Amino acid sequence: MFDKVTALSIESLAKTSSGKLIAMISSDLFAVERLFSFASLIVVSPICNLFTFLYVGSKFGWIPALIVLGCCVVSFSFQILAGHF
Repeated sequence: MFDKVTALSIESLAKTSSGKLIAMISSDLFAVERLFSFASLIVVSPICNLFTFLYVGSKFGWIPALIVLGCCVVSFSFQILAGHF
């Protein structure tokens, strides 16, 4: 964000409206905010999946736990594929 503004020359800064500068800064801040909102999910999700696998395995047996694990792997694979389209 700062690099974009400092890369502009004095003439460009004079010609660029304040609204455009605010829009540039706002879009960069939104990208950073979006990254931080998903960062906690990236950390917590594998831990939740591990505890779910262990819980299902201890309560219902390890065969159903492996089925749940397989469903998670298939689901994650589809999510990754869907993200590329």
